[in-house]
Amino acid sequence: MSETATERPTNRWAGVDAVAWAAAAVGLLAREPGVLLLAAVGVVFAAYARLGTQPEPEIRMTRELDDRTPTPGQHVTVRLTVENRGNRLLPDVRIVDGVPTALDVPEGSPHLGTVLHAGESLTHTYTIRAERGTHEFDPVRVVCRSFNGAYETALREPVETTLTCSPSMDGSSEPPLRRLVSHYGGQIPTDSGGSGTEFYGVRDYRPGDRVNRIDWARRARTGELTTLDFREERMATALLFVDARPPAYVGVRDDATGTHAVEWSVRAAGEIFAGLLDAGNRAGITAVGSEFVWLGPSAGETHRQRARDLLATNPTLSSSPPRERIRTHRLSTPSPEVDRQTALQLRRLEVYLPDDAQVLFCSPLADDAAVTIARRLQAAGTAVTVVSPDVTDRKTLGARVARLYRKERIQTLQRANVRVIDCQMSEPLAVAFERAEEGWQ
Repeated sequence: MSETATERPTNRWAGVDAVAWAAAAVGLLAREPGVLLLAAVGVVFAAYARLGTQPEPEIRMTRELDDRTPTPGQHVTVRLTVENRGNRLLPDVRIVDGVPTALDVPEGSPHLGTVLHAGESLTHTYTIRAERGTHEFDPVRVVCRSFNGAYETALREPVETTLTCSPSMDGSSEPPLRRLVSHYGGQIPTDSGGSGTEFYGVRDYRPGDRVNRIDWARRARTGELTTLDFREERMATALLFVDARPPAYVGVRDDATGTHAVEWSVRAAGEIFAGLLDAGNRAGITAVGSEFVWLGPSAGETHRQRARDLLATNPTLSSSPPRERIRTHRLSTPSPEVDRQTALQLRRLEVYLPDDAQVLFCSPLADDAAVTIARRLQAAGTAVTVVSPDVTDRKTLGARVARLYRKERIQTLQRANVRVIDCQMSEPLAVAFERAEEGWQ
């Protein structure tokens, strides 16, 4: 038996003795056979309660997951096997698996009640829904009761199981980038001539120009020596900036997915990050919240894996909101002030931010401080595009007020030359990007 076992009486039959003796006394004094018969029944139950013995279970638990590294929202099957390794029947076994609090159980149940014969094993199956992050399962709680329920033994059986859920990063959404590029060659067209594939213009020949770029046809017609220029294509440097401050943990009321804005922003950042790398650009990730998060812009598969690990495990980007509470709307008085902790983190960001980088700020714009952050970066010379999930609705007066606040914040940003991509949480990012580009054109 486990060293953590707790043996205790259940008090299921408490009071039966007293009732039996009281009934016997009343029956004798009143000379009522029926009452005496009731007393006799009570005595039988009291004797039955004393027949039970304290269970001494020898149990082994195993837990298997059909996928230990799922993507967010994926259903994962859990197989919990309990084996009675002792030589006695366990007539009443009750089991509760230690499912992490952040995970839902959409199918089946982590609870099980059964009878186990000596040497018998039983496998119980249920399904959990994966959420981003690293999740450790708690020990399995087991309670074994005697056949009459008078005694029980409680166990906590540790079964080490870890589920790590990372964003898919399938690269299906490449964002509309501004023509702010680095000196690295890439796929973003620039407004300058040089080497490339798209014709840009003709200029006077300069010593050192490559022979294959001389316009020999004009040389033959006019005798002038000119050089052909093509539109240069460079690599863009983009920084995915996630707003993980407490005000950003807002969600849509009655949303079936239960996804809040920070979770949506982290998933969007992963998808955009992969799209940028697949298109030959450099990308990085940063965030403000409980701690400052920084992964500098780079490229390559090793960098992609670093980003995946950061999005999956960094506590600042946790899918669990502060104090385990998701707000539906912000109704406090608008204030553009940024709190001291966020201000210090922004200073660090401004120090680390490359000169040629543009920022994609993923934020629900739940408060005026988010507008201040975007405008501050834009005023410092950084091209900023806000990717904002809409978490408002029109169901209540408060919701309509929050919707008006958010609309006003978007207009404020647009007046400051900050691009805003307004996204619906239920639509693919590619649809929102296409709609935004059409509006800008």
